[in-house]
Amino acid sequence: MLFRSVALQFEAFGPITVLFLPIPLAAIAGVLLLHALNTLRHLALGHVQPPASIAIADISPWENPLALQATLLLLVTTSLVAAAFAVGPGVGSLVALPLALVVPAMLGVMTIEQRFRDGFDPRLLRTFVTGLGAACVPFTLALAIAMAAMTTACVLTRPPQLAALVAASFVFVLGHVLAGRLLYLHRDGLQLATLT
Repeated sequence: MLFRSVALQFEAFGPITVLFLPIPLAAIAGVLLLHALNTLRHLALGHVQPPASIAIADISPWENPLALQATLLLLVTTSLVAAAFAVGPGVGSLVALPLALVVPAMLGVMTIEQRFRDGFDPRLLRTFVTGLGAACVPFTLALAIAMAAMTTACVLTRPPQLAALVAASFVFVLGHVLAGRLLYLHRDGLQLATLT
């Protein structure tokens, strides 16, 4: 199935595009994800508005490897879900639902702690979910919808459409903005050192 999909992409877009297009797409995804994670953390710390200005160091995946690491995590997650749905809808649902619940919490921990490996720490994940309480549901929904929008625009739309990518990017960042506000509103339970 995978080889057939790759073969179809070679036939449709040409070998050069298929081989080299993922490189700039991964870099752009890293920049966008780093901006979204910075915005999430910025709002979680008590700032009322998203960052007014963006420095190159703030959105460069090479300056902050967390974005590239988180991008790889999302790419692996997306690949697992796509492969599971290729087997069948039942298998796809069994794989997608647990990941949709766990991955947003992992991103939340990574963003707060600013370390990729902390997102895999069961103790920190438990503390994060417990601290959020019932707000864990809207937090998870905000990030899951954000990731689903980007996945749909990048993976399911063939060839990728500019309008779909722009709309998905807006939804992606907006989901992180809402998630950041939720973290701030539950700062006491999360023991966040916020501005106010």
